[in-house]
Amino acid sequence: IDEAFLDMSHIQPDRLEKIAREIKAKVEKYTGISVSVGIAQTKTLAKAASEITKIDNRGENKLGGVMSLIGRNDIDELLDNLDISDVWGIGRSFSKLLKSHSVLNAKHLKYMDVEWVKHKMGSPGVFVKKELQGIKIFDINFNHEARKGIISSRSFGQTVSDIYDLRQAIANFVSRGAEKLRAQSLVPKFMYVYVTTGRFDKTGIYRGGLSQKLPISTNFTPELLKQAFILLDRVYKKGYKYKKAGVAFYGLVPKSSAQLQLFESNQAISAKAENIMKTVDKLNLRYGQKIVHLAIQGFDQNAIWTAKNTLKSSCFTTSWDELLEIKD
Repeated sequence: IDEAFLDMSHIQPDRLEKIAREIKAKVEKYTGISVSVGIAQTKTLAKAASEITKIDNRGENKLGGVMSLIGRNDIDELLDNLDISDVWGIGRSFSKLLKSHSVLNAKHLKYMDVEWVKHKMGSPGVFVKKELQGIKIFDINFNHEARKGIISSRSFGQTVSDIYDLRQAIANFVSRGAEKLRAQSLVPKFMYVYVTTGRFDKTGIYRGGLSQKLPISTNFTPELLKQAFILLDRVYKKGYKYKKAGVAFYGLVPKSSAQLQLFESNQAISAKAENIMKTVDKLNLRYGQKIVHLAIQGFDQNAIWTAKNTLKSSCFTTSWDELLEIKD
């Protein structure tokens, strides 16, 4: 979980900062992970406050990781120092567009003409602008919404050219995606497979992707893998150095309501297939990921397509092998 929003409207404003510091202290004590907390009338402003504390943490750290914008008179001044790319809801493309029109920070967007914003960015841009003005648009949703899609992808540690290495990577992505589908009792109607080179690869840039309606809605890994390889063989082009690949499942529906074939039986939706996958998932959950897996997924933990983990944080609180040692 990267972030979460909490509705504190029932709490007295003068108590909010104290509670925020208690939350921050408890998270850091129990997990060792440093967090920042922003408090404001809207989600976008709260996120902005959180970003401001991160900037402050890289400097003098006067805020201590917590900032409340409630009742402040200098909000515009603070937003003037927040880069437009750091505004919640402003992605790379919007950021590039806004900067090309000299909208460089959050304050600029807050006071931009609403018709211009609507013309250039549509409703999403207008919503962000209003939230920066303190007008609540985005509510906190307490009801879990059914997932519309599941994506499993990763950038490779090294570029990949051989189709066999790509097949191995795709096999792992499909396996992980199918595991997520089974955990939520979902099945997909469609599948999308893509491969792409690096954006600045001097030897050639290529991005290929294809989607198709699955013959049968299932979360049986071997069946999904068969369909994924059909798509991969069609998008793969020899001679390119691929940097990333991925698989997406969408058109998700509950397994219990999936459309079945009237006259054909399929092993992928049989009770036997379901029991196999349940057993595999239980073993992997208990003894570790990929304890039981398909041979095409490979056995080399340092395969060419695996991501680099040189900057990975240690798992002090979740792995016996990485517990902190205190020496005299």
